Amino acid sequence: MKFEPSAKTKKLLRYAFYLVIIIYMSFRVILASETLGRYGVNPYIFGLLDVGTAIPYAIGGPKVITYAKQRNKNKIFQWSIIFAISFILPYVYIAISGEKIPFYIWLVLGFIVFGLGTQAFLSLRSKIKKAMSEDNQ
Repeated sequence: MKFEPSAKTKKLLRYAFYLVIIIYMSFRVILASETLGRYGVNPYIFGLLDVGTAIPYAIGGPKVITYAKQRNKNKIFQWSIIFAISFILPYVYIAISGEKIPFYIWLVLGFIVFGLGTQAFLSLRSKIKKAMSEDNQ
């Protein structure tokens, strides 16, 4: 028999996940203000973008999985776009607003975007495959 958490537990876990994402993004804002502020990146705008995209990012992944189970391609596409834009938007702001950012910082940012982006994509793909295989059983 498969364990299924209660609706209350699921809701609590979902809110805890949102809180962790917001705390993580807040840490990134502090780090960015200390490092990128001197290169023309406004930490308040970066923070607004970073924290403001945290919830759509946190909601987007589970929505993609839910709609993949339902095989709803339009909703999968819609939420995949929201998920991707929420992930990349703060970095796009850095690229647009940054002035004379040293090459090593670009390397670090590139590693972060590529590394975290790849991890998010692979994790989401794995969860979709798992959800769809469970759905077929």
